[in-house]
Amino acid sequence: MMAPPLSSVTLPPGAIQIKTDPHRRLEHEERRAATYTGKKPVLIVRVTDVNGKAVPQTAEQISDKFFGTQGDLENMKSQFGSCSFGELDITYNDYGDTTNAIVSKLAAPGVLEVSIGISLNNNQGTITNVIGRAVETKLGKSNLPNPRSGNYLGLPGPSAHVLYVVENCYQECRWAAYAYVNSWLSVYQNKYHYMPAVQMHEIGHNFNLAHSGGLNGKTYTDHTC
Repeated sequence: MMAPPLSSVTLPPGAIQIKTDPHRRLEHEERRAATYTGKKPVLIVRVTDVNGKAVPQTAEQISDKFFGTQGDLENMKSQFGSCSFGELDITYNDYGDTTNAIVSKLAAPGVLEVSIGISLNNNQGTITNVIGRAVETKLGKSNLPNPRSGNYLGLPGPSAHVLYVVENCYQECRWAAYAYVNSWLSVYQNKYHYMPAVQMHEIGHNFNLAHSGGLNGKTYTDHTC
């Protein structure tokens, strides 16, 4: 026998507090349905801080590990292609009408190098904001039309995903990498940017996916596609 529907809800005393999690999505991003097929132009940003700190891998090496541009067979592009049976195409040289302008600024296929005027020994919000401004300045906002809003000349621009690679973490450091859910930005520190499994994990969050868990029900134990 079904219970009758509730006609009212009684709340405990006290003020109602609404909390938001800044790591769930970027403030200017509208909620949208994720798509897992078609072309996904990606931009990798190799960051050097004011003290000269950057990951030891060159832009060419990073490009190879993400896109296989120098023959690496196990990279983010190839693995997403395999997992999707060829339906998801990670691209690094197709940024729409702004392709020529953006490619001319890249240090290697799909990889932009920027320097920031602050130390990496700052909170993550400050660092990502400064990196974003540096990217927009180097590429030029006029080359970053946002197809989802039409009038926002800035990141992510024509890219489906933008990935920041930093040398290390010095504050709030209980992470190897993190991503904004149902959005376009992910951030990688130290050696973790060089691991296709980590790359794909974070882009999965951009795709609006949560942790699936493995057969034992524990988070992070499912290493399939």
